[in-house]
Amino acid sequence: MKYFGRKALASATGAVRVRRRWTGPGIGWLAGALVAAMAAVFMGMVTALGSMTLTVIVAGMLLAPPMLLLIDTRKLLPTLFVIVFLVQGSLQFFFGLRAATWLASGLIAMLLVRSVVEIFMSGPKSKAAIAGPPPYGIVLFAGLYLLVYLFSLALGDASTTQRISTLRFSIPIFGVLLAFYCFRWEDKQLQRLWLLLIAIAIVQLPLVTYQHFFMMATHGWDGVVGSFGHGLSPVLIVFVLAAMLYTLSRWTRNLIPGWQVAAAFIVGMAIILLGEVKIVLVWLPVGVAFVLRRKLLRNVLNLVAFICLASVFFVGTYAAYKVMYWGEVEKTGGTLSEKLDSVVGYAFDPDGVNDQTGEISRVASLALWARDPLTGGVERFIGYGPGSTSISATTGMGKIAARYRGLAVGSTAVSTLLWDVGLLGMSAFILMLGSGIVAGLRYTKVSQHQEASAIVDTSTAVLILLCSTLVYNRTVLDEPTSQLLCFFCLGCIGHYWRFDMPKWKAKPLYGPTPVPATSMQVAT
Repeated sequence: MKYFGRKALASATGAVRVRRRWTGPGIGWLAGALVAAMAAVFMGMVTALGSMTLTVIVAGMLLAPPMLLLIDTRKLLPTLFVIVFLVQGSLQFFFGLRAATWLASGLIAMLLVRSVVEIFMSGPKSKAAIAGPPPYGIVLFAGLYLLVYLFSLALGDASTTQRISTLRFSIPIFGVLLAFYCFRWEDKQLQRLWLLLIAIAIVQLPLVTYQHFFMMATHGWDGVVGSFGHGLSPVLIVFVLAAMLYTLSRWTRNLIPGWQVAAAFIVGMAIILLGEVKIVLVWLPVGVAFVLRRKLLRNVLNLVAFICLASVFFVGTYAAYKVMYWGEVEKTGGTLSEKLDSVVGYAFDPDGVNDQTGEISRVASLALWARDPLTGGVERFIGYGPGSTSISATTGMGKIAARYRGLAVGSTAVSTLLWDVGLLGMSAFILMLGSGIVAGLRYTKVSQHQEASAIVDTSTAVLILLCSTLVYNRTVLDEPTSQLLCFFCLGCIGHYWRFDMPKWKAKPLYGPTPVPATSMQVAT
């Protein structure tokens, strides 16, 4: 009745409903449309030039400002996953666009800038309360590494172009840590990121199948890289192992049924067999053993069964690799001992230098640094500056690369760090990753949050695998795919340590005892 009463009252008083007339779009919409039209015309003119590289660069420059303003950090990171893990590597491999790496590094830099902007835009009231002490070890050693990096860069002899090139690969990736350290992420948001990682891993199977059967004849064994780009088959395998271990970690906590784990391992094993990466013979057993460590250590039968299955995997994968890739007895040796001596023995040979091809063994790259007669105490401690070992057609050779002209002196991350930032910088970088591993172990030991524990457990396992790559290759230093995976896992551990660690059980890696819960109000 109230409705009818109000209607009658309105009629009695002679009130007339005024209908607003549409006056067309506002000045803001017109300006936006004009800018978009001008950008489209300019993009068409660039495309007409016929340079795919220039087209990609200009497209990235045009898309960067609106993405930076309109997409927040939590939405930008999934976009970054798709661009880095799917798009940029595919553009490199299938279309020959080496400049696609700039697209990936540019988006990573956008994440850093966006994180800084959101930190300054958010007031103290919007900051969530801390659920645990900050990961002191990660923060301390990350800050020390950046300090040594910038100090060594300032003292180095690199040209301006070389400095810009090395900065774009090394500094922006720390924006991932900043985003996870300063902002509270919902559990569903992090779960979706890991599910996206699994989906990207599944997409690798058709790509790897095509590359194995149709492109390996021209690109060789290292041509089976999925969507990760030339020569990055080890990164592909680590990424696939991360997806496999995440499903296994969730299964151990009764979060998913067993058939999902079986499906993930079937897809993963197919990718492993189609792409020849010898170190996977060690990586997969180590990763699975880490995720299942509690079950294995509590029951002897489980441990014996795992050892048997790991042996079957090792022998079966070795036999498959031998049939598909190592058939030439005269080239690599026919027996297991001959193969191990050919591959492992060469890697640990301190004099393993090939002057004709420039190839250098892992240990020989360290021996060159240790035996170098021109390196003084200061250079041993803080290095020659980032980019000293780089060899590029666009930026030229670094100081050390020119000294050892023709040799890949920076073939591993450890050797590159020793030359670039010295013992201090190398130690800080390794301890940063090591602190993340320790924090992950301590979190899963006390946390009752099963979903978070599955993520942290997997992240810790992936960090262990990536630490082994420090003496295997240098991708964790200058390849966006490996960097994003590494810092994403490190960020997940740091985030849950800071925002989800029970205060009454948390103990910082370094520093004072955490203050009581009542005295911690806002994140700082």
